[in-house]
Amino acid sequence: MGLLSAAVAITLTAVGWELTRRLRRRDQERADLTEVDRLLRRLGVRIRLLDDQDDVLTTISEDCQTLRSLKYELSGVDLPALPEVGTVLATVVDRLDAFLGTALRPHPAGTGTLTQARQQGRAAQEVLSAVRDAQDVVGRLRVR
Repeated sequence: MGLLSAAVAITLTAVGWELTRRLRRRDQERADLTEVDRLLRRLGVRIRLLDDQDDVLTTISEDCQTLRSLKYELSGVDLPALPEVGTVLATVVDRLDAFLGTALRPHPAGTGTLTQARQQGRAAQEVLSAVRDAQDVVGRLRVR
């Protein structure tokens, strides 16, 4: 009888330990996803604000520096247990790079500015689309 009780106790302890480990890992994943969601929201807001402005983005603007900072933060996200997050974030970073590539040098003038503004508008919409897709994936993974 004592041997059976010891076996049951050891089994329950092992099951409890494994369950605790899984729950801690899941809590950490949720915290990581919450941070990613926060970064995506910040990026989406910045892009929307820039898209609403009458000016074009220039390479020396504070907005350009902020977007680069957000790009580096998103590039640094590493969630090996959640590869689909890495995939959608790579798309966001690629589109953000394309948007930053439309930034003008400090003294824009002439007809190229209108063309550049149109390109920035299209690139901004592509970033926003990628952000929405990434937010969908992150949201789905957070509630599972």
